[in-house]
Amino acid sequence: MKFLKKCKENKAAMGVDIAVSLIVLSLFAGLIASMFVEIFYQNISIRMNAMAVNYAIIILEDTDRLPYAEVTTENLMGNIRERYLMSDNYTANIEVTNYSDIDSTKADIIKIVKVTISYELQDENYSFTVEKLKIKEM
Repeated sequence: MKFLKKCKENKAAMGVDIAVSLIVLSLFAGLIASMFVEIFYQNISIRMNAMAVNYAIIILEDTDRLPYAEVTTENLMGNIRERYLMSDNYTANIEVTNYSDIDSTKADIIKIVKVTISYELQDENYSFTVEKLKIKEM
């Protein structure tokens, strides 16, 4: 009962308390909202990186199925977007280098296949690069 009497007597103080509590609540709500936005962008970044890794793996598995003579930059880069159903957000670059070009004393039995998948997120460029050896079947 005494508490109710005090509340009725201190009307202005309670109004200030309510205003301060609403200001504090709005500050924390803004902080929590910005954290949710950051978590959302991190989630998108992880998913896009996973898709880049997936495209690189699919391309490298496809080079395993091809005969040694057909593994060339021109052959692999031809209509790459349609062949692997790549999204427009990603660009792929495939470079094939003969190991004998690097060391001329070696026979032409190894090719180095370098796959680079690039994408852009929030005005930043990201890329994922993988290298694999293709060995001539005897």
